[in-house]
Amino acid sequence: MDAASAGRLIGIPFATVTNIREFYPETKAIPKGHLDQQRQDVRSTKAKALDHILQSKKSASNTPHKDVYAGVWDLKHTTYSDQTGRFPYTSHRRNKFVMVMVELDSSAILIEPMKNRSTEELKRA
Repeated sequence: MDAASAGRLIGIPFATVTNIREFYPETKAIPKGHLDQQRQDVRSTKAKALDHILQSKKSASNTPHKDVYAGVWDLKHTTYSDQTGRFPYTSHRRNKFVMVMVELDSSAILIEPMKNRSTEELKRA
C-alpha cells in the first residue's frame, strides 16, 4: 500500500490504492521462517520402543523369502529409437527432425538431423 500511495508501481496497470483495497483480499499474518525444523516427539528414545523394533527385525529375518529370477537379454544387433516431433523452425540446411539413439555397449548418444520422417531418411540417419 505504501508503494502504491507513493506512486512507485508505475509498471503495473490499475495498481492504485483504491483498486488494491477493493480487490485484494484480507490476509492473516503467517510465520515466514523456522518451518523447516524437525517436528518434536517424532522419534522415541525410550528403551521399550527400541526393544520392540529389534524383536520385530529378528522375527522378520526368520521368515522364508521367495526366490528371485532374473532374465538377461542379448541386446546386440538390436536398435530402439523414439522419434521426436517436428521442430517449430527449419534449420538453414532444411532439417526439420532429429533422430536420437543410445548405443548401449559404449553408452554413446547418437544424434542425426533429418529433413523428413520418410523410410529412406530414417534408414540414412
